[in-house]
Amino acid sequence: MPWSQADPYLIEADRTEPRRAVGDRYGAAVAVLAEEFDAMHVATQAVFDRALATSTAQDWADDRTHPNPAGHAMIADAFRAALGI
Repeated sequence: MPWSQADPYLIEADRTEPRRAVGDRYGAAVAVLAEEFDAMHVATQAVFDRALATSTAQDWADDRTHPNPAGHAMIADAFRAALGI
């Protein structure tokens, strides 16, 4: 699998928040494209959704968009898991 695609994400638990809702629609399109092109799909929004069940957005990014080191580590862990390493 030579290509990977990752979902866009907004570190926001409220799925009705406008930017989050748009990101979710784009994420669904990414999943379809990954399937169509046999690409590895990394569901980054789902990673943050699981974290937000027990934490706040500020734990992962000051502005909900640009992850801090802990947020970047979660993304890296998701890529490692998708790669099976």
